[in-house]
Amino acid sequence: MLRIGLVGSGFLASIRTRCYQQAAGNKGGIVAVVSRDKSRAEAFAAKAGIAEVFSDYETMLASPDVDVVDLCVPNSLHRSMMEAAAEAGKHVICTKPLAAYTGQDLEDSGTSVGSQSRATMLAVATEDA
Repeated sequence: MLRIGLVGSGFLASIRTRCYQQAAGNKGGIVAVVSRDKSRAEAFAAKAGIAEVFSDYETMLASPDVDVVDLCVPNSLHRSMMEAAAEAGKHVICTKPLAAYTGQDLEDSGTSVGSQSRATMLAVATEDA
């Protein structure tokens, strides 16, 4: 069974919890949650039947009881949290992979993806690194 740790306890985490609980075959389950507000995470865990609440992300990543982290956090946190999870040997679920868009994970970016032309987006996506 895959043991999932939710990062965040807001709207997206609620949706993901409902989806995991309804998944056919139930080959995994949520075993932990972490949030910047521990009392909110505790309330979320009690409502969803999640056994463990962590007070910080790094401690959850260090747990041998978590195989996968699901990032239910703002876009600006995706990159750093994905990198930390990968370094900790965890699998990562993230709604917006870093390769799918440009600029949103960079705080100093003054441009919006929506304002870019399709040609520009294609060029960025196919550019050799």
